[in-house]
Amino acid sequence: MASLDARTLCDFIDLLSESALVLDLEGKIHGWNAAAETLYGVTGDTVLGRTLADVFGAEAMAGRALETVAQQGHWEGDVLRPG
Repeated sequence: MASLDARTLCDFIDLLSESALVLDLEGKIHGWNAAAETLYGVTGDTVLGRTLADVFGAEAMAGRALETVAQQGHWEGDVLRPG
């Protein structure tokens, strides 16, 4: 399967009705769709370039998700905001 670049993935997630985001292997957010804005109440402009752990305060979960991506090429799951 051909690898997709981050820009292509960002364009794709904008078409989804489900919340989705694009991260690099360091956990930095490069894509954040409208459904994520609605679900989490945070605009893409405020999260792009920040890490998943920084935005959600979930360092351990973010680390496990990134480890899974490194091993399997993807991660699926739910991200819950604390509080």
